[in-house]
Amino acid sequence: MGIDIFSKVIKKLVNMQCSEFPNLLNQWCEVIVTDKEYFAEKFVQCFPEYESEYQEHVKTYGEVLGHVFFGDAIDSTLFSLLMKNSDVMLIKKFIDFIEDMYANGDDAIKNVVEVTILEYLGDDDIALKNAYTYFSEDLMQASKKVEAWLRRRKIHIHYRKGKVFADW
Repeated sequence: MGIDIFSKVIKKLVNMQCSEFPNLLNQWCEVIVTDKEYFAEKFVQCFPEYESEYQEHVKTYGEVLGHVFFGDAIDSTLFSLLMKNSDVMLIKKFIDFIEDMYANGDDAIKNVVEVTILEYLGDDDIALKNAYTYFSEDLMQASKKVEAWLRRRKIHIHYRKGKVFADW
């Protein structure tokens, strides 16, 4: 089915007048959803309590500003949870969402994870150590890169009995 739609689009482009192309391009661009919009909407689906913050953000900025939205929605809440390390299910829910962003997002979303979320969590040793107990190896490696770039910590990632560990 996807190939059929693609073929129709190509045929339409080949047969159209050059003057028609800008109008068609504008129509297509209106329906393109960026990864930051996709993940912001997915975040609100996972965490419906943030619906009003999401709506206010879009109303204020006219679009989803990835660093601003995810920083406001995730950073302080996750940081507080990790400092207490008591609501394990909620921490896992946040970390799973961040893992999804990092694994499946485009470069802009990966940058949000690294610069806005991981850098913030690295501001405190306790929060970061607790976060590492939930992180996948990929997120550990991303955090290690952030910490090295900031020259805050030299993180060592090692393996023991099939599990990934980190220390500094």
